[in-house]
Amino acid sequence: MTGDNIKRIRTEKKLTQKKLGELCGIDEANLRKYENGRLKPSLNTIRKIASSLDVYLSDLIDDWSNYSPEEYAKDWETPLDELKLIQDYRILNNNGKDEARKRVNELTEIPKYQKKDE
Repeated sequence: MTGDNIKRIRTEKKLTQKKLGELCGIDEANLRKYENGRLKPSLNTIRKIASSLDVYLSDLIDDWSNYSPEEYAKDWETPLDELKLIQDYRILNNNGKDEARKRVNELTEIPKYQKKDE
């Protein structure tokens, strides 16, 4: 569950709910509700939390089916065909996810794949 993952990673990083809330600009009371499963965070909110915890979205979200492709595209202005990549990614086990992350990171280091200033 997303809330359980947020809480687990937050406590591993020795952060209080108050401190994490300050880092990501989320009210502590709402953060508590996310962790307890009483409130579903939007993808944009999860993105802020993941960024503040320095983790991947997939480290927080176990079940992408809770989010529609339209919601995903709206929050990141991402084309819907890119959502297919994320849906494919979630069928990987942890070793596969780690390998996928490594390969994406490797691609970002290759100049021919980098965006050029326009």
